[in-house]
Amino acid sequence: LATAAVAVPALGALRHSGGGGPGVNAAERTTARSPGASASAVASPTPLASPFASLPRPPVAVGARPATADPTVVGANPLLIHVDVADAAVPAGLTLVQWSSLGGLERLILQWGTTGGKAVQAGAQVLVSRDRAQLDRLSGVQHRVYLGSITGTLAVDAVKSPQPVRIQQVRWQPAPGFWAQIQFSANDDAAAVRFAEALRFDHVLRCVVPYRLTWVPSGATVDSCGVVFDAQSLLKATGRLTVRLPAGGYVNVDMIPSKGAQPSGTTIAGRPGRAREYQGDGGALIFEIDIDYGETVVDLVAEGKYDKATVFRVAGGYRPLPAGTQISSWAADPLH
Repeated sequence: LATAAVAVPALGALRHSGGGGPGVNAAERTTARSPGASASAVASPTPLASPFASLPRPPVAVGARPATADPTVVGANPLLIHVDVADAAVPAGLTLVQWSSLGGLERLILQWGTTGGKAVQAGAQVLVSRDRAQLDRLSGVQHRVYLGSITGTLAVDAVKSPQPVRIQQVRWQPAPGFWAQIQFSANDDAAAVRFAEALRFDHVLRCVVPYRLTWVPSGATVDSCGVVFDAQSLLKATGRLTVRLPAGGYVNVDMIPSKGAQPSGTTIAGRPGRAREYQGDGGALIFEIDIDYGETVVDLVAEGKYDKATVFRVAGGYRPLPAGTQISSWAADPLH
């Protein structure tokens, strides 16, 4: 994401096929500066001034093993997130927070403010995986930095368009067995390192969505999960699930804020809806259902081995949570 701002991908971009990026380049395997060089100075520890409280985040998974105790849990269950960040490390003007888990890669994305006085949102992206090859390639000039007693790599890339900004990436191993990487947009390299230092891996969050699927075929499982919070209202959230069907297909279930154009053509679960089948990239058939729920439209996209009757039943079992439902009561498993 070497752009002028850290772009937040739409929640609909989560797919069952898994994420990841190319492996590290050769430059990363060398040390550009010694521990005493100026680059190491940016990693001076900064005390955390506030607890985990105000940042919009999913509820804590009580009793779940954290990554610091067992690195094999990272990415193993798409309904669990093994990274968090202290509120004090988040810049003012936060507008959006996204948590997701897909294909062994856990991700936290934040958006805030603007860059260069223009309406381009700045932000940060956090990637956590047991497989370093899933992390994005480091871009720009690389330095050794220290996060407490842990050695990491800081890569800095100066981007001139649409306005000058520095993009920082920091990669390190918080504990043996898994990797973390951030991408940050600021003109202060030390701020990126402080943000990385503020990440915590000693507790677990539940990836939850503001709806339930009251019917799925026996043997169906959650393959990926993502939730996006409007930072101004914890209860204003959208969520996406990918459900793996026992026959080998997938149904991606996505909440889309309504923008006036409502689906029509049929009635599904007593509401206006639309169903269509078409060829996707590569020629494979895709079956899509949209249902109007007023402020949001639920979009279901089936791929792989599916049958229309099954997808219609899944769509008919979609139940949004009542307005005002506290996040602590959202279902730990939306399929049950």
